[in-house]
Amino acid sequence: MPALVRGFWRLFRYIQGANEKQVKIPMTAPVLARIQGGPGTQGIDVYFMLPEAFRGDPPTPTENTVYLESLPPLEAYVRFFGGWMTDRTRQLQLRYLDEQLAKAGVATQEGFHYTAGFNSPFELTNRRNEVWRIAQGQLDCKETLAE
Repeated sequence: MPALVRGFWRLFRYIQGANEKQVKIPMTAPVLARIQGGPGTQGIDVYFMLPEAFRGDPPTPTENTVYLESLPPLEAYVRFFGGWMTDRTRQLQLRYLDEQLAKAGVATQEGFHYTAGFNSPFELTNRRNEVWRIAQGQLDCKETLAE
């Protein structure tokens, strides 16, 4: 996912001081990506969460491809998995999630999904990743879905 990697490094430069205040901002988790479309026709937006201390008056990015955005509260169906998140593993895990949701008969918003990564690239073991589908309306799952 080269676009996701490019987005990550742009945001990383921002938190390392590429902002008008030239201030370093602590890294937070998860790193979110909103992926639109299917394979080969994707648009990807990458998000870092700002620590509480920076939310009221965040420093303005100096790079024009980085912008500040508040995400609305989300209700999501989530599947977590270990290892490294590659295009292949993301698509496979998303397919598993979609199959579980279809069996449960729940509706999700179409055309996009989110990924969440919780680990530093330097953490080689015990990695946590997630794929999310946003609920259409209220969450409609009474229990954890298992394969």
